[in-house]
Amino acid sequence: MNETTILLSPSPGDPNVTPDFLATVEPLTLLPRDPSVQSASSSSPKDDYFSSSSLTLPFEIVLDGYTREPWSSGAQPPYDTDSGDVNNPWKCGYLQSTDGRNRLPGFFQYLQSRKKAALAKFEPSPLDGTAFSNGSSVDAASGNFKALLVVPYDPPPIPDHLKLPDGVHSNQLIFVKYLGDEMLIF
Repeated sequence: MNETTILLSPSPGDPNVTPDFLATVEPLTLLPRDPSVQSASSSSPKDDYFSSSSLTLPFEIVLDGYTREPWSSGAQPPYDTDSGDVNNPWKCGYLQSTDGRNRLPGFFQYLQSRKKAALAKFEPSPLDGTAFSNGSSVDAASGNFKALLVVPYDPPPIPDHLKLPDGVHSNQLIFVKYLGDEMLIF
């Protein structure tokens, strides 16, 4: 199980503030509506866009910033769908709340009302292929760069050919974008 605790800073940017608990989450892979269609393991970039199993997150993440930058939007996939560019360093997917506290809908409404994306920066995992395959010449073990997790206020809709697993409701999910090296956009 790859559970991550997401904490929310009440005062972004202030290191003296203790962050509040938001949710305990784990990556979720959407299922094909038609079992005869091989969707989640397909080589199509559209299918990989909604497979969260490749997300490697630390045990704890603190959302401590917000942005309205265009790269933080979830409305458009982070690759050119016409060219099928799968070499883009962004990984995307859904995280499912496993704690039963139902705090994600309120947080998501907060993001939508302000039209902002929430950000978390953290040390990338050495097990995460993005930290090493995204063209960065910096060694992840040196700690000279941070990974970036973005929770957009405008997530894409779940594609028609995919569905949620049984017993999972959409209010238990948040869509995230993950970048193994923040220096690629800053």
